[in-house]
This record gives sequence, C-alpha cells and structure tokens, in this order.
Amino acid sequence: MNTREIEKLIEKFYNGETSSLEEAKLSEWFSQDHIPNHLVSLKPQFVFAKGNKNQHNLNESFDTDLLNKIVQIEKQNRTLYIRRMIVVSLSVAASLIIMIGIYFQFRTTKIEDTFNDPAMAYQEAHKALMFVSDQLNKGLNPLKQGAEHLNTGIEKASEFNKINIIHNYFQME
Repeated sequence: MNTREIEKLIEKFYNGETSSLEEAKLSEWFSQDHIPNHLVSLKPQFVFAKGNKNQHNLNESFDTDLLNKIVQIEKQNRTLYIRRMIVVSLSVAASLIIMIGIYFQFRTTKIEDTFNDPAMAYQEAHKALMFVSDQLNKGLNPLKQGAEHLNTGIEKASEFNKINIIHNYFQME
C-alpha cells in the first residue's frame, strides 16, 4: 500500500467509517519499520490496538463476577430505598403526633358557671371590676400630672405665638 491510500484510510478511521479489515491493514502497515515522518506520531495508536487485541479475552468467571456485582448493587439500592421509606414514615408519624398534641392542647373545654345565684355572681363581678378600676386609676395619676404640665407649656407657647403674630402684623404694614 502506498502512503496516499494509508492517509485515506486514516481519514476514514477518524470519521468512524472503517471496517475491521481496514483497521487491521492500518495496524499492519504501522507495525513496519519504515513509516513517513508525518505519520510517525500515529504509530503508537495503531500498534497499541494490534498488541491489545489478544488482551480482551475474558475470564470464564467474568459473567458470574458481573452478575454478582449487579446483585450487590441492587441490594444496596434496596437498602437505601428501605432507609428512605423509614425516614419518610417516621417524619409522617412525628408530624401526626405534633398535630394530635396541638389538638389536645388547644381544644375548647366547656365553661361551667361557678355561681348558682345570679345576684351573688353580679356582686363578685362588680367587686373584681372595681378593683381593676382602682388599680387603673392609680396608674393614670402620674399621667394626669404630666398632662397638666404639658398643657401649661402649650399655653405659654401659644401666648408666644400670639406675640409673634402681632409682631409680624406690624412689620407687614
């Protein structure tokens, strides 16, 4: 074979269009000693393929090893799936327990009367409301005093404002 035919075969090889017979020709051609300088860099690629053809013979136990590995991976996937299911079911159970707890915590209870006599209930309610009123009035006394001081300050400021208005009136004329 001449160099041009080999270059065409190399181009077909890189395009993925060669047959196994043509690849064997390339491998055989590159295994010779005299190769043009521009094709020397491709020699290891084609010689390597020729030398490794015999190394692809598989052991007799390859099939069983492969099947065992597949079964092992499937077992691992099953255990991962089971773990995920356990986590999901525990999450759902925890959510249900929380919801039930909230329901029992906030459920309404029936309010019962503490007094049978309405007049007595009125008197007790009146006493409680008067106590709250007294305590509220005690708390409001300091606010009343502060409001009185504020009102006197506002009155003084309004007098100053009247003087300012009169002063501005005379300046305009």
